[in-house]
Amino acid sequence: KPTVVPRRVAWKKIHPKTSMRLPDEINEWGGSNSPGIQFDFGRVVTGYPILQIKDKNQWDKVWISWSEKQPIKVSDMHNLRYDCSSGDSEFVSRNRIGFRYLIIDSSRGAETIESPQALIEVPVEPVIGTFDSSDPILNKIWNAGVTTFQNCALDVYMDGPAREQRQYLGDARIQAGVARVLYKD
Repeated sequence: KPTVVPRRVAWKKIHPKTSMRLPDEINEWGGSNSPGIQFDFGRVVTGYPILQIKDKNQWDKVWISWSEKQPIKVSDMHNLRYDCSSGDSEFVSRNRIGFRYLIIDSSRGAETIESPQALIEVPVEPVIGTFDSSDPILNKIWNAGVTTFQNCALDVYMDGPAREQRQYLGDARIQAGVARVLYKD
């Protein structure tokens, strides 16, 4: 029988870097008369969104949309709806998702939702492989590659944090080579 070695990770809550009210043409299906609010986490993260919802009535609805890229329309994004219970409540996604932008709207206006957080996995294993160039753009590309690998190497190697989140042979072959360089694994 093969031995399964558990990955060593820590958990960390992060907050969005910026937020902005959306123009109506982006939020074409929002549930309230006011447009939703877009939260930008500054980079693509893979984790569990957490929302604190204040003073809601039972059956109020909260719409949550997410995307890795700047949205053009909410309908172009991944979406879910949360039905509230009475009073204050907390929503924690049961599914790990990959996103940079999180858009929140509510049947009574997005103002009743506090700034969201995301619970993300942080690798404990130090990156052993290094790259250093006199060209700062090449260094940024290397760092983006390391972050992308970490977002795509969760339970399995996958092609992207917001897509299928399943392992395919082609993805595994490439990512195994990257893991060998980054972690000597």
